[in-house]
Amino acid sequence: MTSKIYLNEGVSAKEYFLGIDLLFRQNANEQYAVQMQRYMKDISMFYGIKATDRKQLSKDYIIKNGIPPIAKLPQIVKLCWDAPYRELQYFGMELMNRYKRKFSLNNITEIEYMILHAAWWDTVDFISVHLAGEWGMRFPDKIESVTRSWNKDKNIWLVRASILWQLKYKDQLNSELLFSLIEPHTSSREFFIAKAIGWVLRERSKSNPDEVKDFMGRVKLQPLSIREASKYLN
Repeated sequence: MTSKIYLNEGVSAKEYFLGIDLLFRQNANEQYAVQMQRYMKDISMFYGIKATDRKQLSKDYIIKNGIPPIAKLPQIVKLCWDAPYRELQYFGMELMNRYKRKFSLNNITEIEYMILHAAWWDTVDFISVHLAGEWGMRFPDKIESVTRSWNKDKNIWLVRASILWQLKYKDQLNSELLFSLIEPHTSSREFFIAKAIGWVLRERSKSNPDEVKDFMGRVKLQPLSIREASKYLN
């Protein structure tokens, strides 16, 4: 029987953050921390908690302490994001994911902050698909303006996010918009951009292979993008 998760109105953002930080600290593993930090190219410090264990600790913490009101979410996420340990950033974005069906227009501010800071593929991909993507589902008339703005930015992670935004949209995907976001970056040799292009085209090819083939025939893609995009194409 699953314990009921309650809304904790009284907890402050700082108290909530310090609680999960303490729990992770108590379950730290120095050996795993070194391995994780090396694997992630030293972009952050780690407590050394494996993903399955971290998710269980997070779940137990939320069941015990409840979820904070959505008004406190931006503060908690920022505290997690500005912390030196990657597990706290994972907690912050996964906590925010719990509120995705209650997103307001203003939540795009936190989403963009998370993409721009402590940025690496592990957080950016989750944020792009699950947070930005869900925000766009709630505010479809805003998708184009935000993705085009990100797509023109010099920051590679905002560009990657703009391309991956519609990854899970399936029948709701706007292919005209997607292709127009890809085209300015087809010659990019940046690994994370070329990979994102191939990834989103591969996903699109599952439901509309002819559309993807036609697009690939009209533009010149990087070999990495072609390799990724062609996985399910004849």
